Amino acid sequence: MSAQAPPLPPSSQPQALDGALPPQQEPTSIRRPPGMLIDPTKKPSFFEVASGIAPDEFKLANVAKAPCARKALLYGIGGGTVVAATRMVVTRRPLSSGNWGFAAFGAISTLSWEFCRHQRRVVQEELEKMSAANARRTEEEKRENLAA
Repeated sequence: MSAQAPPLPPSSQPQALDGALPPQQEPTSIRRPPGMLIDPTKKPSFFEVASGIAPDEFKLANVAKAPCARKALLYGIGGGTVVAATRMVVTRRPLSSGNWGFAAFGAISTLSWEFCRHQRRVVQEELEKMSAANARRTEEEKRENLAA
């Protein structure tokens, strides 16, 4: 006895593609000063870019929203603390230990952020390749069904 899924309502059933993808909409999150028009085909000037930056973008809460930033900072803090504590135990010089810890924090944070961004870029490229291959295969299947 096999259970069959109930039929989907007409609005949620898959629609056949007629070869054209829907046009992409422009992003609505672009902030511009009132009255300033920005031509998307030209490179914006420094003033245009700077006038679009809001003061609330510099809040510390926004750091966690940036890709890879939270992870990189946590690795940097942990690594810098370990290096500073180890240096303090070995040399007994707090100023030197602090310098080494701060340098380790900067280096570890930067390297882990760059590595994370590289991994994200590789994954994004793979997803784009898979999406293109899937679209190509779907188009070929559609052509075969029309020819048959």
